Amino acid sequence: ALNRQFTDPDTPEAQAILQRRIEISKIGGQRNLEVYGNLLNGRTGRFLDIACGYGETVKSFADKGWDASGIDTDANTKPHHEAIGIRSEICPFEKANLKGPYDLIHISHAIYFITDPMDFIVRVRELLEDGGYFCVSIADFQTCLDSGLPNYAHTFYPTRASMLYALHRAGFSEKKRNKRN
Repeated sequence: ALNRQFTDPDTPEAQAILQRRIEISKIGGQRNLEVYGNLLNGRTGRFLDIACGYGETVKSFADKGWDASGIDTDANTKPHHEAIGIRSEICPFEKANLKGPYDLIHISHAIYFITDPMDFIVRVRELLEDGGYFCVSIADFQTCLDSGLPNYAHTFYPTRASMLYALHRAGFSEKKRNKRN
């Protein structure tokens, strides 16, 4: 969260950075809705966004009629959650007061920070409705030389194959393939 804190958050530079991050979050939120929002064949349901950041994916789903909520560890995002009117909890996933079942659980570009991936995946499975979807977006780590991408250490580096293996071990089956994600 240090990369989201500013010595003086009211400076024009800090405000410009914050606004750009929110704009990027809105674009991601709309993309996530487009990619995952129709997995229930046109119906809505309960949606949880893990590591929801500024909450724009939660808002995108809520605006389309989903019972949507988010969870994030960065307390700096909570004021934006309140401003856009979403439900969220600020705490680690392991300590969250989550009541399943959810029809769709989503994590985008943040599974790398999970300390115990198998415990995490098993817990997600327990929170899902039978036939529900766990949507995981992972980054292409071959692009690590791009200075515009994060360069911090991750807990683990999943690949598509290693994620499929871990999900299979936790009792998931691959329902729909999307090579873009």
